[in-house]
Amino acid sequence: MSHGQLENAEVHSRQLEQEKAADRRAEEGLKERLQFERLLSDISARFINIAPDRVDLEIESALSKILQFFQVDRCGLVQISPGKKSWRVIHVAYASEVPPVPEKTDLPVTMFPWVYENLTKRHEVVSFRTRDELPREAAIDKQTYEGLEIRSGLNIPILIDAEAVYTININSVRKERAWPEDYIPRLRLLGEILVNAWQLARTRQQLKDRLRFERLISDISAGFVSISSDEIENQINTCLQKITEFFAVDRCTLGLFSHDGKQLKRAFEYHVEGVEPGPIAISKDQLPWYISQLMQGKFVVINQLEDLPAEAEEERRLCLAKSMKSFVSIPMVIGQKTLGSCALVSERVERSWPKDLVQRMRLIAEVLGGALARKRSEESLRETEARLNLAATSAEAGLWSMDTVTGHIWATEKARELYGFTPDQKLNFNGFIQVVDPDDRDRIRGSVERAMQTRGDFQEEYRIVHPDGTIRWMAARGRPCFNQADEPERLMGVSLDISKRKQMEEQLQQRLRDIEQLKHQLEKENIYLRKEIKLQSLHEEIVGHSQAMKRILAQVEQVAPTEATVLIEGETGTGKELLARAVHRLSARNDHPLVTVNCASLPPTLIESELFGREKGAYT
Repeated sequence: MSHGQLENAEVHSRQLEQEKAADRRAEEGLKERLQFERLLSDISARFINIAPDRVDLEIESALSKILQFFQVDRCGLVQISPGKKSWRVIHVAYASEVPPVPEKTDLPVTMFPWVYENLTKRHEVVSFRTRDELPREAAIDKQTYEGLEIRSGLNIPILIDAEAVYTININSVRKERAWPEDYIPRLRLLGEILVNAWQLARTRQQLKDRLRFERLISDISAGFVSISSDEIENQINTCLQKITEFFAVDRCTLGLFSHDGKQLKRAFEYHVEGVEPGPIAISKDQLPWYISQLMQGKFVVINQLEDLPAEAEEERRLCLAKSMKSFVSIPMVIGQKTLGSCALVSERVERSWPKDLVQRMRLIAEVLGGALARKRSEESLRETEARLNLAATSAEAGLWSMDTVTGHIWATEKARELYGFTPDQKLNFNGFIQVVDPDDRDRIRGSVERAMQTRGDFQEEYRIVHPDGTIRWMAARGRPCFNQADEPERLMGVSLDISKRKQMEEQLQQRLRDIEQLKHQLEKENIYLRKEIKLQSLHEEIVGHSQAMKRILAQVEQVAPTEATVLIEGETGTGKELLARAVHRLSARNDHPLVTVNCASLPPTLIESELFGREKGAYT
């Protein structure tokens, strides 16, 4: 072989090695991508029909898996608050021995002004392999990254209703690294799944808490309907226990002001075991700021002792002496007069009191205050009923009572408004049942009859049709009352409009269906990638990526498992023997040797005997 032929052979050999190396890299890339898609599919599947109390754990687990896959040091989900110009890390995963970042704490956007502008205003992904890649206008951001020891970073905005409300942040502390662009859309999809799951869990929990709270208000309100003044004290004690257990606090105290308004005396109280009762009485001289706030009808909401103003030094000393870490006090305002207060105290742990919840607690205070006013003066029963009605209306609840003999219904103004009745319209059961959706009427009739027969509570959710054709959802709860002859006399209860909750439940179901659709999409993509890798690995000896070669390899896979005779045609050097070997390797005889015969080297007289065998004794 000449020198030129040797050089050509070496060049050809190097080309083959380069092609094989490229194929190996492509195969490794496909395997890594398939592994990533499997990871996304597994993470997505874990959020379908997940219980709300497990969402936080699953999000942290998902971030840990992403952290391990990319071999980075921090991976977090960040919530952006454009209105407050702040953001907070709501979930994060760390590699070992990596310093933490502040979690669940509002951080000013001034720490990352350039990054914040790109994420929230331009909705652009911010990534850098080294801090030196950051532009000159990102000097403050670069300084912050240096303080947090972040060498490489990737920030992906997650859009909710066309606004960047969340981001996925991935940081590398111990080494610099590049961020493949083809992974970014899939990471954005993962972020949307995590955010949707987190928002769904929060919405579900809020709905659940709101419904529980509305039920508590309904129970407390209904508990004071049609009871004698002698039963009010026991009912108040029962309510205070329910309130304490609902809010998971240590003490609930109902205090009443003296006639001169200078002293707040403890009238009723419930406290958990091991907790000391509150003071018997406190005067304006002892706690001037606290008493003044209540007398003005203002809420006193203290999440931690640092919330107390400077002028509340006496209140601070009392809290320290009584080990009070957090408390909220709601004034009981009846008419224009502050009757007293309902205070919830937490001694063992600090806690925050959401504004909307505190505002709704005023309803409980008003109900309790109304009951106390009724006890003080039996003669002012009508006024007390008006106060209860006002409290129920504020709670968007309508009170009603039905005479079981005549069918006549008494209803508050709010109840008439909820059901679409006019203020002067005479009501009876037949008229009421006509506004109920036809599909729900038989169920409501049966439920009312069962409540009367079994002495059980009436509790139903149903649709009503207003005169203008509007359909609303109602939740009604009632309790039968009996006369001295132990016969059913009336059914009393409360109704709430739950149309918004029903709409939110439908939205939750739609989002769950969207997540299920994303899961199916990921599964289909996984199947496609598996087929691609299988095709690569089955024909390692054959190099070729054209459509014609793929069709030939597909034909090889089709014919190999059969018993058919295969004829392979082609010019010399086109690789017929490689295809024959591929057919043998994929056939049922792959564990037997493959015998190849060069027919051109056989004399014509011996072809038959060489190929098909010799008859015994033919040459003797």
